[in-house]
Amino acid sequence: FRLAPASNIATVDDVDGTPSAEKYTADGYTQKEQNVSGAEASFYVDYYFTQNLAFSTGLWFTPKNFEVRNTDGNYSGVSRYNSTYLQIPILFKFITNEIAPKLKIYVTFGPTIDLRMSEKVVGNDYAHYWNMSQHLTYNDPTRGKNASGKATKLFNPFDITLFASAGVTYEVVEKLDLYAGIMFNKGFVNLINPNLRFAEPNQTKVNSDISWKAFLVGVELGVAYKIQ
Repeated sequence: FRLAPASNIATVDDVDGTPSAEKYTADGYTQKEQNVSGAEASFYVDYYFTQNLAFSTGLWFTPKNFEVRNTDGNYSGVSRYNSTYLQIPILFKFITNEIAPKLKIYVTFGPTIDLRMSEKVVGNDYAHYWNMSQHLTYNDPTRGKNASGKATKLFNPFDITLFASAGVTYEVVEKLDLYAGIMFNKGFVNLINPNLRFAEPNQTKVNSDISWKAFLVGVELGVAYKIQ
């Protein structure tokens, strides 16, 4: 079992900050307001090819949370959007021989395949992306529209990341280890749902100009039971 508190050092890019009154699909300028933290819980299995090298996989339940500000003309509003992804890691782990009694160093590296599980807006939606995805027009009849005319998900159903971690393991008793380390988990997919489109004749994708990508940095703490 593994617990990994982390902060999302997210990348939020907006290539066109033109106010929506001048260019509807530019939708003003969106930027990251601040980094947002969360805690990942996971179950994993290590299969050792040799005494020092293992293949590692499992099921990781990972939050990818964003707090963004949208500035459109004279208006500016901040919203926090939380999402949880099921990560399936495809990792290789290297572990040293003992560097001190019962103490070893480990390094883990490899990709993960991520599937969206849940999403929500925290509080009111002042940056308007949630209202747009849910086709809620009561706050703003123009900007609250999704081109499909119905609710859709805000977050992309899929992500691919590169994961790396390093730390130490300590054998508490025979077959039972505790470990702690630092971790980095860099996402490469724009997490705005490609099915979210502006309600205009061309139905331009929202993610064509705006990009949200996750980069989780934190610590990992865990316990490992050795079957053999």
